[in-house]
Amino acid sequence: MRFLIIITIGTLIVACQSTPSNESKTATRPSAQKPRSKPPLTANQLSQKQQLMAFYQSWRGTPYRLGGLSRNGIDCSGFVYVAMQQVFKQSVARTTYLQSKEGMTIAFSDLRFGDLVFFKTDIKTRHVGVFIDDNHFMHASTRIGVTISRLDNPYWQKHYWQARRVIP
Repeated sequence: MRFLIIITIGTLIVACQSTPSNESKTATRPSAQKPRSKPPLTANQLSQKQQLMAFYQSWRGTPYRLGGLSRNGIDCSGFVYVAMQQVFKQSVARTTYLQSKEGMTIAFSDLRFGDLVFFKTDIKTRHVGVFIDDNHFMHASTRIGVTISRLDNPYWQKHYWQARRVIP
């Protein structure tokens, strides 16, 4: 068990050390804030976090493909759809639009592991990912595929829209 925790922490550190993409060259959202400190994860949440990180490792680098649901290509809402089913045993809608209506809206400062984070990246374009911790979220990026990004990246700060809690 101790070995598994060390491997998981090591994976988190390596996975979260991504270099900023060209997406980070935009202005910072004026009201950027950091999620509040959270109490330690329960045993069940820790297990789910380990499962989510293993799930991420198996999908990491999978290319973005609109409408995709396989390792040959997946879109952001498809990645969330599969992650919620496989890791959290939680059924969510297949599209970003419908996912943005599920669960309850929560404040950015109240984000916790497993919450969904949404972005308005264009007039009619929406993006979604799964919050991990300390300003990190995993998602299927149109540029680099399945990856982990930072919410405090200026690009994501500028386009942040809302967060929703779908896991009871």
